Amino acid sequence: MGVVSVRARGLPGLWMSREKNELCLTQAASEWATGVLKNHLKWKKSWYEERGAQGLKKLGYGPKVIQDAIQSTFNDAMYLSRCRLDGFAMRTSRKDFRSHFKVLVVNAESIYLDHLREQRRSARRSLVTEYQIKNVRPSEWVHIPRQLLFHCDGGILTPNFDPSLPDSATVLALDLATWYGKLRNDLVENVRRVRPSFIGDGDGDGAEATLDLAAIVFSCANCSKGTHHLGAALVGWDNILTHICSSNTHPTKWHGELRLSEKGHASALALMKLVKKDPQTTTAKDMDKLGARFSCGNCECTDFLGEKWGKALTWRECLTHVLYCVKPGHDDKHQTWFLLSEEATQAVKVRERPYPPRNKPIWGCGRCAKHLETPEEYAAVISRKAKFK
Repeated sequence: MGVVSVRARGLPGLWMSREKNELCLTQAASEWATGVLKNHLKWKKSWYEERGAQGLKKLGYGPKVIQDAIQSTFNDAMYLSRCRLDGFAMRTSRKDFRSHFKVLVVNAESIYLDHLREQRRSARRSLVTEYQIKNVRPSEWVHIPRQLLFHCDGGILTPNFDPSLPDSATVLALDLATWYGKLRNDLVENVRRVRPSFIGDGDGDGAEATLDLAAIVFSCANCSKGTHHLGAALVGWDNILTHICSSNTHPTKWHGELRLSEKGHASALALMKLVKKDPQTTTAKDMDKLGARFSCGNCECTDFLGEKWGKALTWRECLTHVLYCVKPGHDDKHQTWFLLSEEATQAVKVRERPYPPRNKPIWGCGRCAKHLETPEEYAAVISRKAKFK
């Protein structure tokens, strides 16, 4: 009985060791088979790539297109999921290669067209940048509608515009001038329908002078939806053109649909009355030069000490405020403005923060092309200008 019990106690350990050995052998065999399969597929992939490159080269494609097409077609993850192993001799299949080569040619054609489009976009950007540097003053760079020049739904330039032609810069200048003139005339026509008494001469400088009047206030349809306030009140041709040229061509971001603002016009007349200016002749730049500060009579606040105070606003901020203010009940009241005294105005100017912020890299020199692509902080631009005075 003792011998039997010893054998009985040893049998489970023997069985476990056998199962462990079999499991190890099975795992090793599986790893070996997987390694053989991967090595074969890698070799097969390299063979297909070599044959595919030769075929594309015969079709006239360049090295860059061939490289990108092979990489996208015979990508490891995609290729390993598509490839099948020859069950007998693990040989390469010409029939299988032909099916892959058809996909390769389709991808090469698509990549070739993408390269052509990118080359054309790059040539267009270079042309616009060169034209901007040579023909436009830096202070007017914000009037170049770069995003509106080329667009699939129809931009300022025609879709078949070729930037490589010798007269491409002349065509660009003419098309821009036509676009500026149409935009200006459309806005003046809106003013003529609503405010005919403010219309001067209908074309050219007369039309632009009409748009420069401080009483002519436009509002951007996109900005009036409550997304942001930048285009809530646009006064002056320079302000209008800058806003439109900085917009995107996407329908939800298009900032070119402008309309005359009745509320903005009434507020502008009230502000000019406070500073004793004639609405028929006072321009937006005239109001800017005054440097006056105003306060909204409907936005009085009280602090914890019981003192009443209100925000001091420039005249442009007043127009934006009346069109964009979201304070409940603000629109239901008659608009009232107060003019700050000279002493209060000077005290405000000492304490107010300049806008745009000077500590952000958004500034550039207004006399050269130094910051066309890389703007800097305000102090850096000013220090550079001081060196060359």
